[in-house]
Amino acid sequence: MKRIVLFCVATLLAGTALAQSDYEREQIRLMLLQLQNIEALGKQMESNTRTLDSDRYRFDHSRFDKDLKAVRAGLEHYLTPSRAQPRDVADLNGQYQKERGTKHGND
Repeated sequence: MKRIVLFCVATLLAGTALAQSDYEREQIRLMLLQLQNIEALGKQMESNTRTLDSDRYRFDHSRFDKDLKAVRAGLEHYLTPSRAQPRDVADLNGQYQKERGTKHGND
C-alpha cells in the first residue's frame, strides 16, 4: 500500500502542467479510482480492527486518511488546475505507526 502512495506522490512531483494527453488523463483517473478503493479498504480495516490496551503500536488511520486525501487533491488539481502557476505540494507524513498513549506518534 505504501508503494501505491509513493507512486502517486511521484506522479504529483513529475509536473504541475495540465495533463496533455488523453492517455495521461485516463491513467490519472484510474489512479483516482484506485485511491477510492484504498480508502474503502482503510475504512474497512479500521472498523474491523480491534486493538488491545497491551498493543504498543497501532496503525494511525487518521494520518493515513489525511495523506490519501492530499494525494487525491493533488491528482484532481493536476487534471483541472485552478490557476496557471504551480503550487507547493504538502509533505506527506508517511509514518502510520503510533505508540500506545500518543495521539499522533511523533508529530
